[in-house]
Amino acid sequence: MKRSVFNIVTAVIAVVYIGMLIMGNVFYASIPVITVPGSYAEKFAKEHMLKQANVPDSIGKIFDVRYENFSVNVSENGLLSIESYKGNSTELTIPKSIGGTKVAYIGEKFFENLEIEKLYIPETIEQIDSKPPKNLTIFCFKDTPFYVDNKDSKEWNFETMYDSTYYNYNCADIPFLYNDYENYMEITGYRGDDKIIVIPSYIDGKPVTKVSFNLLGRYEAVAFPETVQEINGKVSAWLFSPVFAVEIVFTILAFIIVVATVNIILPRYKNNINEFTLSGSQIVFSILYLALQVYFSFRYIYSIRILPGVAVLISLAIMIAYIIIIFLLNRGREQSYKVITEVKEQTAPIRNLQSMVRGISDGISDSETKKAVSRMAEEIRYSQAKSKNAEIENLVSNKIVLLKSIIAEGNKEEIIAKCNEIIELMKSR
Repeated sequence: MKRSVFNIVTAVIAVVYIGMLIMGNVFYASIPVITVPGSYAEKFAKEHMLKQANVPDSIGKIFDVRYENFSVNVSENGLLSIESYKGNSTELTIPKSIGGTKVAYIGEKFFENLEIEKLYIPETIEQIDSKPPKNLTIFCFKDTPFYVDNKDSKEWNFETMYDSTYYNYNCADIPFLYNDYENYMEITGYRGDDKIIVIPSYIDGKPVTKVSFNLLGRYEAVAFPETVQEINGKVSAWLFSPVFAVEIVFTILAFIIVVATVNIILPRYKNNINEFTLSGSQIVFSILYLALQVYFSFRYIYSIRILPGVAVLISLAIMIAYIIIIFLLNRGREQSYKVITEVKEQTAPIRNLQSMVRGISDGISDSETKKAVSRMAEEIRYSQAKSKNAEIENLVSNKIVLLKSIIAEGNKEEIIAKCNEIIELMKSR
């Protein structure tokens, strides 16, 4: 690869990168949100120019997610029994599973000191050992095992649901980080893998009123319930910011450093100054350095909430690491140049002799003489490369000069004798 080609490719990448940032500066980046008409989240989305869609009444229930925490035991058959609930919900949903294990039973003390009016049970529930309060209504589907076994019992007050009715029975595994306050919950993070997330409306019967973590650039969409009254964290941004200034400076500097490394700092080949002088490892680290700097610049500008000072430190650390690595790799390259130079010096005498006898038999018409000269030339051509005896090599050089003058005179006997003499000298070397 030619040095000029490297410079052109690097310059094109730099122009494209800077152009993308400048074009991005014209646009406004925002998180796509789903909101309930008339809610705080809808008003917040309008004020911050977020991309938004409203939740239709027909699917509103899907976005009303309520999580609960239960105390459980594992039964002898490996299924879960829910023993107690310490939350504040008056309408409580029993989950189908917790941590991937099926919930099949409700323990005998579950209803003690529990003030709930409605209990929603999934089709997994097989048995309820606790005596129900008088004002409790159990909502379930007709094929629920517990309903089938107890539908005629006067002890239980059932209400069956239609198959088309949606209710969240995956309500025990909470994929959010949150702070529990006296009268409300604050969401502080998401630990799941979904790209479209639904902020819960209640956790343990307490309304989720605050969302306090960065959302921009991380999710394809976020749905906010009516309960949310405060949204913090990065949800939208104009491209230009102090971090933008830091990153564009350091990225341009990265391009300059890499180009300077190739064109100025690293040694050039003497035969062709346009030849590319980076070793394979140096090429890899140069590309990696540019890729890391460009990646972090886009991440910092669009996605991650980071202080300008921290952005400076990280970009500076990447730059220093690259310079140190290239310097260490270049020391190895300089060592290889040194070895090559030493080898050239040690093989210079024999290469000089080889150049002296190249084509020496051309123009000789006598076959015996030509054969003797060719045999002498081959002895020198295939001789040991490294210098063994400088005195002999100098003597051979002088005799080759003399041989050339004898060949010019055409004295056959002297030519053959001189060739044999040179051959013996080379063998003694």
